[in-house]
Amino acid sequence: MPRVQPIYAAILLVVLFLCHAAPVLAADPVEVEVSGIEGEALENVQQALALPYGLVRDGKVDRLWLDRYAQQAVEKTRLALHPYGYYHARVSARVEERGKESLRLLVAVTPGEPVHLSEVDLDLTGAGAGEEQLQSLAASFPLARGDVLLQPDYERAKGGLKSRAVTLGYLDADFTRHEIRIAPGALTARIKLTLQTGERYLFGATRIEGAAEYPQSYLNRFLAFKEGEVFSYAKLGETQLNFSNSERFKGVVVAPKRQQARDLHVPVLVELTSGPRRTLRPGLGYGTDTGARFTARFRDLNLFHKGHDLDLNLYAAQRLQG
Repeated sequence: MPRVQPIYAAILLVVLFLCHAAPVLAADPVEVEVSGIEGEALENVQQALALPYGLVRDGKVDRLWLDRYAQQAVEKTRLALHPYGYYHARVSARVEERGKESLRLLVAVTPGEPVHLSEVDLDLTGAGAGEEQLQSLAASFPLARGDVLLQPDYERAKGGLKSRAVTLGYLDADFTRHEIRIAPGALTARIKLTLQTGERYLFGATRIEGAAEYPQSYLNRFLAFKEGEVFSYAKLGETQLNFSNSERFKGVVVAPKRQQARDLHVPVLVELTSGPRRTLRPGLGYGTDTGARFTARFRDLNLFHKGHDLDLNLYAAQRLQG
């Protein structure tokens, strides 16, 4: 026991030191305070005003740098407010001393009236223009006439529309027109957006390389798609999981050959690296009821070269329980 006490004493000293040191380490010599806005607009401004690396070094603030940064903070704040419709905000910034070694960057914002939409023109063109899912997304576009111009909502909806078109097999889908026009000096804006879907792609032939010891008919079972079906990246991912989860392959690559597409049919290459066909896992143990015991599990994952799974378990004990 006497030899253990010094260890506990040392641990106690470390804990006490950390408890007293923590508040000092957590103290920030520069605090940025933004007033006049809230919500996502405030969060965006706070991210834009993250202090540059090196302004605070070894707990000390470069005051000249901070004063220059305060001047830059005005324009940074204005730009960070644009995505939320505030294009005419008034911003001021100043550095305030809070103590001998503590400073605060105060940013005051008067956002003013946000820009509202006077027009939202959204068109679908191409072979997929009549797709019900695309029409539904277009009809539920989150911005309409009279709404505040919120660019994050615009970008999310725009990306979702293109992503859905690709999911439906229109791999060339893109925007031939994507404009936000803000009237100079006014508080109105217009959105003009046109999605050209292009043609719909289908799955072409699938070639499987590697794992020659397995019959083709067996490997085809893992494919989540058939030739002629609508092309889908999700189906490629499902196919990869099917092969990986079979425990027969230590390497699986499922790759669409888009550049080799013919007549809108995309061929697919599946590259497989086989894992061990046979495994034997022995085990030793001891139990009060059984005494010494031995277990073994033998698996053959390609029985008769047909892909069949043979799973044998052997259990032997010094005393078997009946």
